[in-house]
Amino acid sequence: MSGRLPGTDDTFIPLDGSTPHSFLLGRNISSDDGISLTMERNDLKEIRRIPSDPSSCSDLKGRRNLLVRDNVTYISYVRKDTSPDRVSFMLQVYIEGEDLWEGPVLIHRFENVLDGFIDMDARAGRIYFLMSIVSHAEEDSGVFAKEAPLDEWFNVSSTDVVRLDTDGGVHGDIDVVATDIGAVAFWMRRDYKDAFKSVYRNDVWSNEEVLRNEVGCMAPLRHYVDGNERVLFIYTNELDSHINVTFSFNGGDTFGINNLLGHTGKGITSLSVAEGGGVIHLAALDPSDNEIFHFMSEDGLTWSDSGIVATYDQPASGSEEVHVALERDNIWIAYDSGDGILSSVSFDGGLTFNDTWELQGSGGSHPSLEPGKGYFAYHDGMDMVLMRFIPSSEGRLMTVPFSPMGLHSWDAVGFNIEGGGSGADISFRVLDSEGMQLFPESGMEEVLPHDGGEAASRQVDHLIEFNGTWTTPSGPDSSVSLDVMVRTIPGDGIAISGIILDYTSSFPVRVGADGVWHLEMVDNISVTGKGLELAGISQSGSVIIGPLTRETSWPDVITVRLRAFSSKVSLRGALMDEHHSVIPSFGIDESIPVTRIQGPEQLMWRTGHLGSLPDDIPTIYLKLYLLTDEPTADPYVEYVSFEYSNPPSLISVMPPSSSVFRGGKISFGLEVEDREDGASKLKLEVSAISPNGSSADDYIDGVLWNGTSWVATFSPPLHAEVGHYHLELALTDLSFNRTGPMELPFTINVLDNPPEPPVIHMGPDRVMSTTPVNIWSMKGGSDPETPSEELNYTVTIERDGELYLRLEGLVTPFNITIPKEDLVEGQEWEIDARSFDGIRYSVPDHHEFRVANSPPEAVFLPETLIMEEDIPLMMGNTVEWFMDPDPDIIVISVSGGEGITPELKDEMLTIRPWKDWHGETGFTVTASDEEASTSITVPVVVASVDDPFILSVPDNLTVLQGETVFIPVSAIDPFDGEDVSVTSDILEVVPGLVEGENLL
Repeated sequence: MSGRLPGTDDTFIPLDGSTPHSFLLGRNISSDDGISLTMERNDLKEIRRIPSDPSSCSDLKGRRNLLVRDNVTYISYVRKDTSPDRVSFMLQVYIEGEDLWEGPVLIHRFENVLDGFIDMDARAGRIYFLMSIVSHAEEDSGVFAKEAPLDEWFNVSSTDVVRLDTDGGVHGDIDVVATDIGAVAFWMRRDYKDAFKSVYRNDVWSNEEVLRNEVGCMAPLRHYVDGNERVLFIYTNELDSHINVTFSFNGGDTFGINNLLGHTGKGITSLSVAEGGGVIHLAALDPSDNEIFHFMSEDGLTWSDSGIVATYDQPASGSEEVHVALERDNIWIAYDSGDGILSSVSFDGGLTFNDTWELQGSGGSHPSLEPGKGYFAYHDGMDMVLMRFIPSSEGRLMTVPFSPMGLHSWDAVGFNIEGGGSGADISFRVLDSEGMQLFPESGMEEVLPHDGGEAASRQVDHLIEFNGTWTTPSGPDSSVSLDVMVRTIPGDGIAISGIILDYTSSFPVRVGADGVWHLEMVDNISVTGKGLELAGISQSGSVIIGPLTRETSWPDVITVRLRAFSSKVSLRGALMDEHHSVIPSFGIDESIPVTRIQGPEQLMWRTGHLGSLPDDIPTIYLKLYLLTDEPTADPYVEYVSFEYSNPPSLISVMPPSSSVFRGGKISFGLEVEDREDGASKLKLEVSAISPNGSSADDYIDGVLWNGTSWVATFSPPLHAEVGHYHLELALTDLSFNRTGPMELPFTINVLDNPPEPPVIHMGPDRVMSTTPVNIWSMKGGSDPETPSEELNYTVTIERDGELYLRLEGLVTPFNITIPKEDLVEGQEWEIDARSFDGIRYSVPDHHEFRVANSPPEAVFLPETLIMEEDIPLMMGNTVEWFMDPDPDIIVISVSGGEGITPELKDEMLTIRPWKDWHGETGFTVTASDEEASTSITVPVVVASVDDPFILSVPDNLTVLQGETVFIPVSAIDPFDGEDVSVTSDILEVVPGLVEGENLL
């Protein structure tokens, strides 16, 4: 395989100054072209000397004192007269194509003025001039503006001048920025360190507006982001030396908040800013330490700091300035060192800067650059001197490192040369990635003495064969660069129209952003840092990659990675032979479109892969067709890879949960890849290895494709061995390429199914210390793997959190008793009954109880008490009648029945019958332990006692003889209710009484 550097057919590097970029050895070829240039020597030629004041270029205005628009160069400057005092602002114009100088034209003249400064800018067909004057009186000093159509610049003198400031003062630092809709003028008052602005819109300048205070120096800029115009105001803060930036998104009408750009910790006195290729470059000068700083940004918000890019030794004069300018990828920073003008140049977009060059010696100041036309201007104290770069008679170019994929050997280099006479000479050498010389052994190899030949299947004017490879311990150096020296004499132009580097590679070969050497016949395709990118807003493009030479056989597949911002893209391909004829069955119509924009995809044809090509085809080319229906899709091919067939591979595993019970199922995903056949067409074999090392393949219950990945199911039976099972996977594609078996990165733990617990009951429902607890099985447990008669049971009893009893190996039915002697009021008991199948226990059948309080018990039950009426009966200490099983303190209380009153004093019981009452009754004695109580009833018989009757007789009677007298006598027994009989001895006491006669 061979490759060539870009520019073989259309990139010329002339050394005769015939191109607009002749000051950079003709054409400034960027790194994207594969070539970078270094300048050995510069020649500057004075073009024009313009009598002017040094202020013409002062205060960083060089960029717009020297303005190029459409091949027309505009130069503005200041002329001062002292008698009388006046300042004239002048304009000269150079028309490039006609080599014609026109002018000078007076822009405006101010009388009674000591000094002046000017700045200009052009945009949208108009040119704007901003002028600052220093008058005898400070209030007469001010800032003035003029504008005119760009194509009528010669009439600018007749246009109106407008004063923008209102307060006077010396406004030495001025800038005007032309925008798409007008212009913005910026100026500073030197004594007050404040910045102002005025906006030109619709033919009117706005009133002045304070923009920022404490401003040290400033550098405004117009910049575009995503097609939207912004105006940036970059300035230094006089107090803290910070460099700040603020933005306007409406053409300068309003500016936002400050953003910190950078901080050098130095006293920056001069800023200059330029934009090119979408990148902003800022240069800053610190005269105290004689240092030049460089910053760059793509959006104006985020800035990278290149640090100090140059220093100088001359003493500072206080008027030093810096100026930055761009020309494609080259960044020019010119600065006034106080003792001449120096410059640093970056050829890699600002990443690195070369050694310092002197552009003008002592006496030069106020640098201005316009490298697009090769201009350099400065002031020598009297005149503005306009210089132009003249092409060097000696130059050097260095190719970017060339690193082809699959390199086998470096073979030859070829040059195509145009022009050149007897004084011309081209020589080269080959360097490795570290800059060490590989070829020739020393010195430079001359090109012109070598004859022509063929390199990379192309005829070249001069062919230099290497005759071997440059080896390292691992083979040819993988990256080389060509260092080419070109010498000529004035007027003897010579150009290198192409350089071809021939090499041989072996597969696999990958072509991407670094594969520019493998491309030809590019149509609307650009090779960028992304890869092969559709150019601009094109909707289709093509490119040919090759040639690829078969070794022992063709690679099997072509892998591409397509990228885009939209799914409306596709990539097709065609295989062609060495004559660029399409190989049958491998044309564009047979190509299967690649539309996937996320990951690698195979470029295939209906007949198969690249590996299906016949072996009798020695050389092929691949033509890619990139298409899109969406202009903003920005499609590109990140890489194209020609590879030998690889066995199928396992990409990832979606592991299951870590365990499964016997008799259950568990599934896991397998993401596999095969570039030739696709994942869905592979054969997957999953095997299982039991914990004892034996095969358990019959536990794999199928491996199925679910549309996106493979899913395997593992189903251990009820009799499976418990423990961790290892799984292995083997992959086989349609070509019988096999991968594996490989062990999967997880195990599956097969678990025994836990049995169901037994069902137990216990009684009594209320447990007290007076009654034993009985526990018995109502129903045995069960297990899907173990017969019920092979189960045994374990009962664990805990008392107050500590083990009381554990019984193992029980069989149903079983009965367990907890004696009452072990039961104490308040105890917490827990009972767990589990089934055991020999491996696992079941969850428990759980019960718990608390020993409740036992009421006092009567230990003495007196028989019926018999007592006489009206006589109390002492019963003794009633506490002894009861006992408490817990034991708790017993409190006795009594209550009486009819006819008696029980009295309790000091736990001594006395029964008092009611007076004269007798009969059958009873009383209650209650014993309580404050939670429960027990009562007994004692029957009582109060025996009757014979009470005396009541006899009522009159007192002594006196009666007359013969008188009849009645003597009232009564006798009753109210207590006993008995009949009372009365007898009298009156017959013995009273003589003469005869019963029945005179005694009735």
